[in-house]
Amino acid sequence: MSSPRPSPPSSGSRSVDVEETVAVSVYTVEETARLLRIGRSAAYEAVRRGEIPALRFGRRLRAQSP
Repeated sequence: MSSPRPSPPSSGSRSVDVEETVAVSVYTVEETARLLRIGRSAAYEAVRRGEIPALRFGRRLRAQSP
């Protein structure tokens, strides 16, 4: 386990933690369809319309969890 990083020197104002942890889960479109209980084609259509946010890695498409 690593020790926490020291905070940067303050310029006279309040200290602000600049490190933020964000967890993002991604699923295949087929997994997303099962989770949402919709068909595979409907899930791909929702991704195409932007209703389900997705990332593309080369030819692979991964849906993001909210």
